[in-house]
Amino acid sequence: MPTIGELLWHNNISGARLAQMGAASVVASVCVAVFYVSENWHIPTFAWHPLLVTLGLFFLVQSILILQPTRAQAEKKLGLQWHQILILCAGLPMMTMGAWIIWHLHSLPGQKHFISWHGLLGFCIIMLLWLQVLFGASTLYWKNVFYGTESRAKAMWKYHRMSGYTLCALLLVELVLAFWEVQWMKKTGGLPLVAFTTAMVVVTSYGIANRVDLSKWGFGSP
Repeated sequence: MPTIGELLWHNNISGARLAQMGAASVVASVCVAVFYVSENWHIPTFAWHPLLVTLGLFFLVQSILILQPTRAQAEKKLGLQWHQILILCAGLPMMTMGAWIIWHLHSLPGQKHFISWHGLLGFCIIMLLWLQVLFGASTLYWKNVFYGTESRAKAMWKYHRMSGYTLCALLLVELVLAFWEVQWMKKTGGLPLVAFTTAMVVVTSYGIANRVDLSKWGFGSP
């Protein structure tokens, strides 16, 4: 049976250099922008929004990479366990907290919600992300309630994968939209940082998409 170290090395490190380079560069760029506006290591409330959301996205990317690919049954079981841990203990909480911060700030007197496409799309994505998690949980823990049999529940896994990759793509698009539509990133890091971070989002997207196993979606041969 493989260890988590072996699985992480194969799927998240040696086998995912391009995706990891892009994802780590995006996090580093946002950190540069955040600490640029920080005084004496005091991070402004707003700055926690991009920091937490970007870190949350980084862990969501890790949760995808750890399943690319898993072939043997032992690998699948271990990969699934860590897929859940990365999402439930890091990715989802960070993204939700980051979204809550901006919701709170826009709920203050004189402020408005949904003043940008970035804000509107971000709200929809957070809702869809929670639904995605519940969808995945239903196929594992409530299979008899929702699907009747284990085989029917497993038949839903390909749709969970499809919707998961779609959500990941939307999150990356949302990130680029934030860089270009919201002035904060341009003011803190300037156009070169925005352009570099956008390029790294594209690199991350390609690195993930290049490792997608379409046979698990019901297309092609395994």
